[in-house]
Amino acid sequence: MNTLKFIGSVAVLLAGTMFYSCSSSSEKVDQAQEEVKEANQELDQAKEDYAAELETYRKETADRISANEVRIAELKAKADAKNEKLDKDYQKKWLTWKIETAN
Repeated sequence: MNTLKFIGSVAVLLAGTMFYSCSSSSEKVDQAQEEVKEANQELDQAKEDYAAELETYRKETADRISANEVRIAELKAKADAKNEKLDKDYQKKWLTWKIETAN
């Protein structure tokens, strides 16, 4: 009788384990599908965030490039003006030297 109870208990335990594992697999699949759905949503959001950040970066970079080009043009104009003054000073000195050496 004890053996019969033991075998019955083991059979019930095995049946319960099998039922639980089948149910658990189904739940695991459902949970995995939900996690995939959430991951895809997060990926879509990350792509949108990346695109927005990229657009902001491009705009800021374009603004900096424009500002740098203006600054370069200003520096070139300043250098050209300085060079003209130096050229005039050099020409005056050269003419003065030429006149002095000619006498």
